[in-house]
Amino acid sequence: MPENNFEFLIEEKSKGSGSTPEQEAVITGLTQERVYLEVPEFLEGLPVRRIAPHAFREQQHLRSLSLPRNLRSVGAFALYNCPELEEVDLHDGITDFHNGVFRHDLRLRRIRIHINGDNPGGSFTVMKDILSESDTRLQFCLLFPDGEARLTFPGYLYAFNENTMARTIQFSITGSGMVYRECVRR
Repeated sequence: MPENNFEFLIEEKSKGSGSTPEQEAVITGLTQERVYLEVPEFLEGLPVRRIAPHAFREQQHLRSLSLPRNLRSVGAFALYNCPELEEVDLHDGITDFHNGVFRHDLRLRRIRIHINGDNPGGSFTVMKDILSESDTRLQFCLLFPDGEARLTFPGYLYAFNENTMARTIQFSITGSGMVYRECVRR
């Protein structure tokens, strides 16, 4: 994909005193709407390590997204309100997956996570973060170097009812999806 489809800035990260700073590209947006979006590993020769908050929000036609292996952070509400988004392909190296990344992405159902083997046993932090944000049915395909696992998390409804006479608010959970999500740990 040509680099001119992305708006990005270059940041310098220092590794510590006395070392030379390392540069990285941070994606801040798109120059045009896309249906299928593959975020590149490098822009202008620099590794893409972060997607800024709100970078891809309200992409009305986006249906599929693929994130690179070297990505480490996805900012808050980065894919907020992408009504056609159905599937996402990402890697387990993402360590900062902020709030609301997939908020109001009502068609999102399939998520593939490549378990790179960089961490023994894999890192499921990103899966836990995604599950904590969604109450809809989600299918995960965990792609390990030696095979794959498929997990389906049912949806649920978390409702509040005001009992005016008792001056309380009562809540109820319908469906088993919340219980299944509680089984996933970081």
